[in-house]
Amino acid sequence: MSVRYKISWPTAFAVWTGIGLVLLMQTLATIEMPPHTDPFARVAFWQTVYYQISRAWMWCLLTPVVFDLRRRIPVSGWWLPLGILIHVAFAWCFTAWIFGARAWLLGPFITDGPMLLWMFSSDYIIDNMNARQLIDAALYVGLLGAGYTLDLGEEKKQSDLRERELRVQLTAKELQEEQLRSELVQAEMKALKQQLHPHFLFNALNAVSGLVRQRETERAVTALSQVSALLRALIGSTGRPEVTLEDEMSYCETYLSIEKMRFDHRLNYSFDVSPDALVAEVPALLLQPMVENAIKHGIACRRNPGEVRISARVENEVLRLEVVNDPAEMPKGRSAPESHGVGLETTRKRLERAFGKAYTLACNVNTPRGTVVTMSLPFRVAEAAVPVRAPTRV
Repeated sequence: MSVRYKISWPTAFAVWTGIGLVLLMQTLATIEMPPHTDPFARVAFWQTVYYQISRAWMWCLLTPVVFDLRRRIPVSGWWLPLGILIHVAFAWCFTAWIFGARAWLLGPFITDGPMLLWMFSSDYIIDNMNARQLIDAALYVGLLGAGYTLDLGEEKKQSDLRERELRVQLTAKELQEEQLRSELVQAEMKALKQQLHPHFLFNALNAVSGLVRQRETERAVTALSQVSALLRALIGSTGRPEVTLEDEMSYCETYLSIEKMRFDHRLNYSFDVSPDALVAEVPALLLQPMVENAIKHGIACRRNPGEVRISARVENEVLRLEVVNDPAEMPKGRSAPESHGVGLETTRKRLERAFGKAYTLACNVNTPRGTVVTMSLPFRVAEAAVPVRAPTRV
């Protein structure tokens, strides 16, 4: 994370002292102290105070170290298991260090009665590393969470500051144009989502109900997870005019897997996407209307199994996309539809808004290959885009 929260040492000292007092009160309330008549009572009390307050102050000193470890050790993607193990190792090392340091530093402060040095040996420390020390592990995890939260807040603060500075620099006319453009993009996104026809979700849920009635639990759970993933993708695309082609392909794959529950063996689909195309930046929900029309006007009108094929290539800095579906099998006296309707026209307007004249969009119906929709867009690499995988074939 590029933006880092700057630690205020007076604040950190006050917070950790408060945590130490809480730990002290909890310890005094849960352990049995010697009676006041016992000559060791005062020593035991101050020993407990020392242990808990020193524990908090030592964690105060470790705060910048843990914050830095959180930034340096990734805990996402393929790094997640290894990152967790590394954090567990550091938590154990810090816990052992704090316990040992408190034990070895305690001797000089004990004035009543002799203290045997063996009580502060390495064997004594290891023998006493019990479940009671898990509180240090909890403090380590709490520091990780606090560091993430503070850095996130600082990043948001800096982002808001940059946004305010940018708005100050804009003239009244530029600001108005920016607002109009944002409203237009949101309106187009809303119009496009209204064309998604949520009936396929109801059909998917009905298919899930059928699986439950047939006691096919595993398939029903898988189907529900696919519907959930599609809904998350729909909600997550709100306010995002552009996404990577990888995200778009992932959305189409989820959508097709849900539709396959309805059509079963009648629907097959495949992806042929070059790895370099996955990082391309495209308008959000660009391919979905084409895929939905391929099913509605092609696969749904067939008696035999049909296939939807999606391909993407980068040629001479141009992103070429293609959606192909097997032709419809219409009854005698009826012809296949001549176009893909408003979905195609809406996509054409969105591409013109995003790329001006630097795009092509064509739809050829009833070719030997079936219905073929082709698009050519300027190839733009999305910011911080890294290809992970291409969609699978089904």
